[in-house]
Amino acid sequence: MTAACDTLEAAVTAAAHSTTAVAGSATTATTATTATTDPRADTRAAIRSAVGTAAQERRTPPGAVEKSLLVLDILPGDGNAIGVSEVARRIGLPKTTVHRILGLLTDLGLAEHRLAGYGLGRRIIDLVRQTPCMRTTQLRDRLLPHLCDLYRLTDEAVHLGVLRDQGVLCLERLHGVRSAALPIRVGTILPAHGTAMGKVLLAFADDVLRESWLTTQLTAHTARTVSSGPALQRELELVRSKGFAVDRGEFRPQVMCLAAPVWGRGRTLAAAVSVSGPAHRIDAAETTRQLRNVAHAASRALAAVPDASGW
Repeated sequence: MTAACDTLEAAVTAAAHSTTAVAGSATTATTATTATTDPRADTRAAIRSAVGTAAQERRTPPGAVEKSLLVLDILPGDGNAIGVSEVARRIGLPKTTVHRILGLLTDLGLAEHRLAGYGLGRRIIDLVRQTPCMRTTQLRDRLLPHLCDLYRLTDEAVHLGVLRDQGVLCLERLHGVRSAALPIRVGTILPAHGTAMGKVLLAFADDVLRESWLTTQLTAHTARTVSSGPALQRELELVRSKGFAVDRGEFRPQVMCLAAPVWGRGRTLAAAVSVSGPAHRIDAAETTRQLRNVAHAASRALAAVPDASGW
């Protein structure tokens, strides 16, 4: 279940933010947004597929919870409203059933009765804002200006990531035409033990999550990858003492990556930010200085946000 949640979050993150490209030596970065006729189409299809699969497994029609989910997916969340008859028509349920479900959802605050019909209630909107996907989206938006600063300073690829059970989820990537070619896109899950971002996040993670990586079988992506628990433990201790991590061709040959932590309110670990480039071109000392300065500025900005804990 945890792996499925990580995969779903990665897919939603990738859909929400396409990879950010920065051309050449440009001094500004822009994020491209993929146009779509219905931004909720994929979500609706997934919900209906899940409901259908659950019903087939039980060999019974959709239950009350599944019907409620279908109704909620139809309701607009932009202040508009939709009538009972239209909801019933779209999901193929009797009008009386839909009316009863809407009444229950309204009592729970998940739906809201308006003059022209029904819309999503405030409670469900608040719940959505608390989901990992939405919180990582807010985190990315908060830190994007600092990522742009780091890109302008280094002229190398910049990444933002957070730790999940399956690895490091890439929230953003800024790069230019001279950036090292890496198989990384927004939404990619990267190996925590073989990347600088991953080592930073593991080094400062809680003991349970770190131990899970130290006791699992680690894949060697190159001849330089740290692929044993004891070796990784020593590497993480070094990261904690220095305050940053280095990947010298451990994920991709001839590519160097440096990463530093970004802290939230109460010094909770929020994310890791990294700079990647060809090893022959990276000035490790200067890039580390620039990276740590930007990470420190990002941490100060994030700590000033009232709800920055828990990212």
